[in-house]
Amino acid sequence: VEVSVVCVGDIMLAGNAAPIIEKYGVDYPFDSTREILQKADVALGNLEMPISVTGESVPDKEYNFLGHPRIVNGLANAGFDVLTLANNHMGDYGDGALLVTLDTLAACGIRYCGAGSDLQAARQPAILAVYDKHIAVLAYSNTFPFEYFASQSSPGTARGIAEFFVSDIESAKEWADLVIVSFHWGGELVTEPREYQELFGRKAIEAGANVVFGHHPHVLQGIEIYQGKPIFYSLGNLWGP
Repeated sequence: VEVSVVCVGDIMLAGNAAPIIEKYGVDYPFDSTREILQKADVALGNLEMPISVTGESVPDKEYNFLGHPRIVNGLANAGFDVLTLANNHMGDYGDGALLVTLDTLAACGIRYCGAGSDLQAARQPAILAVYDKHIAVLAYSNTFPFEYFASQSSPGTARGIAEFFVSDIESAKEWADLVIVSFHWGGELVTEPREYQELFGRKAIEAGANVVFGHHPHVLQGIEIYQGKPIFYSLGNLWGP
């Protein structure tokens, strides 16, 4: 049985997007993509902000984003099965807002990966069963600020270093039929992958990943087929003003 997977890039539903959603509703951002997302057995994307009504904006950072919890209904209605949270905005409103994000997604039935209450939790895969296949999704961030990375005892995102992702992929491969790995990496508005992206993407495939997809540049980068497996270096933005 074939499993259809749709991967998309960054999803920004805060900041300048907030008044648009306020005017047109939480489903509006996905009006042109919902049919494709819903038809897929697995739909994945990168949620580019925490979701909460509380939290203090991190000082001395140029761009901080916070989405209202109601947007989760739009994400669920659009058909997203898994959202990756390892990125440079998940900590914008502190640990409390990050933890609220996890609870809000879980309450709406959307799985997540790449962030957690501590480093061990942040490195855990999102797990899905489709037909007779078991699927693991792992997510990592290679972007600043470093303060957003989880530690052994504090919440945050999973840092995209080989020490972490190679062993996590190998562990997932022991039971999963399909391992999908997300990286938030590269330079904003840079159309070519950096050398480390190619190194890490290939290393992830060598460890057992079936698909690698990236985001953060906000523009498309190239696609490489490595050892018969695709690496999508940047899928750009799905939605954001």
